[in-house]
Amino acid sequence: MVETEGEQFSLRWNNFHSNLTAGFHALLQGEDLVDVTLAAAGQFVQAHKIVLSVCSPYFKELFKVSMGKYLKGTDVSDKM
Repeated sequence: MVETEGEQFSLRWNNFHSNLTAGFHALLQGEDLVDVTLAAAGQFVQAHKIVLSVCSPYFKELFKVSMGKYLKGTDVSDKM
């Protein structure tokens, strides 16, 4: 709640979770604001680091310690 010169305002976002999910899906489908490219076996997938980090402790730690670095020949099958 924000109070300005005696007035009070309450900001609320109805259906926050469904809107957030739909918004992330729309961004990914439109390839808007993608900030990482995953590569394996000659295939490339664009993604959002924040989504991968929320879904995977492995990716969260990877992005924290290797910002801007490329990993080549990394086998992550046992870490997923």
